[in-house]
Amino acid sequence: MKNIRLCWRILHRLILTLLVVASGQVLCAATPVVMNKGKVTLQIERKIISRQDAQNFINNHTPIPLRVSLIFEGDDMVKYIQEKNDMYFSASSFSFGLAQSEGNDKTSAPLEMNNPLAYIYGSKCTVDGISLEFPRDLTSYTSPTGADYCPRPHAYMVTIDRNTSYSASIPYSTNLKETTINGKTAYVLEFFNLYFGLKPDFLNNPNLYVRGIDINNSDMESTDDQTTLISSPGTTELNLLANSDGSAVTWPNGESVNATDWTQSGSTKYGQNGQIETDYYGGVIPGGIFIEQVPELTQFERSSMA
Repeated sequence: MKNIRLCWRILHRLILTLLVVASGQVLCAATPVVMNKGKVTLQIERKIISRQDAQNFINNHTPIPLRVSLIFEGDDMVKYIQEKNDMYFSASSFSFGLAQSEGNDKTSAPLEMNNPLAYIYGSKCTVDGISLEFPRDLTSYTSPTGADYCPRPHAYMVTIDRNTSYSASIPYSTNLKETTINGKTAYVLEFFNLYFGLKPDFLNNPNLYVRGIDINNSDMESTDDQTTLISSPGTTELNLLANSDGSAVTWPNGESVNATDWTQSGSTKYGQNGQIETDYYGGVIPGGIFIEQVPELTQFERSSMA
């Protein structure tokens, strides 16, 4: 019996030793994938619609989707996508607002605080008798969710949960398109949709500008004042990871933990200049909904049609 107990203790210690060794091997393997030549940029779609379509959307209270895409540039990033093909995103967030003009910050594009031209769809709620529940996007692998309150009239934040993001079991290649930027290969990933409901006033001022917002870091250039957005809207956080071993995909001298916020890659904490637009994170390219401009008929064309 003693021999059996002794053998069991030895076997038990051996198993524990093997587990520790195995754990160490996993930790050692999870080194960050550094993108010396890699850049990620968010882009909001620009959508051109006809005046008649706009009128129909208003009459029927139809939500209009604007796709938010990720643009991947740089030799290292392109090589990683082509060879590994296994990225996923940890818990992230994206904040956006309705602006008065085209631009990417509070100076060039102040938020429309008083009379925005559209409703922002978010969590389940009703405004002016219209349901603004965020549609579940069945065409995208990532369906963002809203915060637990109605969208502010001018700004909102959606969250992207890791459990609903890309994974090796759901290949994202159908949403990933190869493109060319400045003569070099790049990739565009169609990430998720934002939804807007046009108001009747849109027909009198047919330009709806939508831009990104990020006020999450004191040593970064803020696109808006913290006191302007007193609720959760305001934070954009993009955590890009590698799925195969849990290691972070990061920039030089960046975070090596298993969640790396690319929106902070310009921070002085990582030796950068404190600006949002850097070599590694390109910020948010604004978009919006616009009525197509139909050229007016000349006198000759009018007489020909008579």
